[in-house]
Amino acid sequence: MKSLIRSEAAETDISTSVTAPRGGENRILRWIRVHREVRRLSILFAIIASLEAIVFGRFFTGAAIPPWDFLGSYSTGAFAWWENGTFFNPSEWVPNSLAGYPAALSIQDSSWYLPVGVAAFFGPFTLQAAAIVAALHVALGSVGTYALVRSLRLPFGVAALAGVSGFFAVGYLSNAQHVDIARGYALVPWILLVMSSRWPWRNVWAVPLATLILWQAAIGMYPGMLFSTVYVGIVWVVVSQLVERPAFRAYLLPMALSALGAILLCAPKLVPYFLLSSTTVGALPDESRFDLSLIGTLLFGYGHLEGPNELTMNSLFVPATVLVLACFANFRDRASKAALAIGVPSLVLGMPFFPWFLAAQTLPGLGFSRFGMSDFKVFIVLASVLLAASGANRLACGVPLPVRAFWTRFGVAVGIAIALFSLRKEGAFTRLDWLPGFVVLLVVLVAVAMWRLRGKGRRPAAFLTGMLALTVVSGCVWAFTTTVPWSTPRTATERATYGATVDELLALRPSAGVVVQRPARISLPEEFDAGVLFSPAWNGNYYAERDAIGGYVNIKSSETSTQIATALLDPATGKSVAAFMAAPGLVLSGNVTPASMGACARAAECGPADTTPITYTPGDLTYRVSSPTSTAAVLNEAYYPGWIVTACAEDDCAVLEADRSVSGLIQTMLPAGDYDLRVEYKERGRAEGWLIFAAGLIVAAVGGSLQYFRDGSNRRKIRKAATTTE
Repeated sequence: MKSLIRSEAAETDISTSVTAPRGGENRILRWIRVHREVRRLSILFAIIASLEAIVFGRFFTGAAIPPWDFLGSYSTGAFAWWENGTFFNPSEWVPNSLAGYPAALSIQDSSWYLPVGVAAFFGPFTLQAAAIVAALHVALGSVGTYALVRSLRLPFGVAALAGVSGFFAVGYLSNAQHVDIARGYALVPWILLVMSSRWPWRNVWAVPLATLILWQAAIGMYPGMLFSTVYVGIVWVVVSQLVERPAFRAYLLPMALSALGAILLCAPKLVPYFLLSSTTVGALPDESRFDLSLIGTLLFGYGHLEGPNELTMNSLFVPATVLVLACFANFRDRASKAALAIGVPSLVLGMPFFPWFLAAQTLPGLGFSRFGMSDFKVFIVLASVLLAASGANRLACGVPLPVRAFWTRFGVAVGIAIALFSLRKEGAFTRLDWLPGFVVLLVVLVAVAMWRLRGKGRRPAAFLTGMLALTVVSGCVWAFTTTVPWSTPRTATERATYGATVDELLALRPSAGVVVQRPARISLPEEFDAGVLFSPAWNGNYYAERDAIGGYVNIKSSETSTQIATALLDPATGKSVAAFMAAPGLVLSGNVTPASMGACARAAECGPADTTPITYTPGDLTYRVSSPTSTAAVLNEAYYPGWIVTACAEDDCAVLEADRSVSGLIQTMLPAGDYDLRVEYKERGRAEGWLIFAAGLIVAAVGGSLQYFRDGSNRRKIRKAATTTE
């Protein structure tokens, strides 16, 4: 690699210095530009691939995975959704945990998220596959940061430095267990890129591709982060319009069509969810806290930090090079304006030290999350990277700062270093936490000072290459100083959590065949509490295709799951309700009480109605019923809106009213007589969701067509003008 950077002026000179006959000039210039960009991207991809191998190599070999919640429904729910259904015909009912639940209610299971679907196409979406997808998202975010900075007209070397800085964005590692939060760090740079006036809207593919990116971001990100993106995105669009002042048809119209198309494409996922949303209870109180120890995490490891939040929410890390270079930002260039456009609203709305923070969290959508600061942190980190890119460009490629201005800004960087050093005892940082990162910061300060003192012998390529190398060192030091939140041995963790490896659980999946009765659920232990009931240990049953009462799934705020948990955790009713729910598919009739539930499960004393199971598939059960009288009945299946109960005698069928019992189970009134009782779950809003999805495709196609006809019109005008001139 001869050099990592050439200034934009030099690039222009290279392009314009080539002469060719009139007919072939454009083709030659285009070939030169493409060849140069391919060479640059090859360098960038080689750097990112090397970083993937260094940081995430154990993910690719299967030796390690992220810990904790990563083994919950983030991964197991995604496995079940893509394994048991398809994109256009997804499964509607998930029986494997919490006595079953609608697939639509678990919106954090990567349903309809195409990168997961692609991975699942090549084999079961195991924890190793999920870890690989997570690692590849880091590369995706790094390329997105590079592309965003390039769109701001900064040279390749600066953009590559920003891309490497983005590779070490804090959320990838600190929030590795929270798949949708870590994923958001990869998607946000792309969202900002396609929502900016610098996206190539004049191309036919621009609107469809922007729609695709926005759609996948909307269904793939953590809901709280998605709503923070909406608020920051509004400011971003306004600033883009005010700074660049493009024509309405050149920016706002295609961008609005892309956003509208993306929203419509989300309908198959969101329409059924919102139709179930009446079962959810209340907004979650924000748990974000801020103290001085968090300032130290700008640079230091945090594995031993006694911070104000849980471990994964306690880091604000940016590479040491970003801390220093941001001090030299040129607040008149595009990168700094872009940084302010996303950084200011994120600070105002997301930082809990402001007196209005709790009031801001009452804004529409922000109450979906317990971690407001974390939701906006992604933009603060990206804003810091953009400021650092501006500073790097100013130092390496711009007009040199006056002596006083340079040393004043350098003094600010030194002040940051002194402040961080003084904070090393806040939160009980150990020497291993703070010393390695602080040494790297000192090296960066020395390198910047030497760059200034070198005078006329300065080489921009050498400076940017050095800053890039120090960014890698800083990021790796931070990552491997605190590995607890993002890396744990895979095989040992699977065995400790599930009792077996995922491969062993997959081998237990039953062969296809006719099932007459829903199999028994794996029962709870004799003594249990909420920690046992909602443990990820039950989630291994997704892989083995077994059903359980317990499970770690983010639907615990639903009314049904709340009622089930209340009944199970009540000492007076818990054992009887647990026994009834653990039994194979049953219908309890007559006087339904916790005691009768226990008797039905243990002694087959299930009331006056005689019931015999006939067929079973997940979400669809049929019983032969013989009841001497009309009687109340409860099934040991969790109730959610969408269950349809039908009694059929010969050709005469009647739909019975179904409701939620006090224990959260399906209850109905059985008529007298002999008939087949079918209990089937039908996802509400599915057809409407697909119709709206089709409308989204039409909007994206129309957006691309408008650009096509607009370009055609412009080409005709140019040809007409050329003909007139001749």
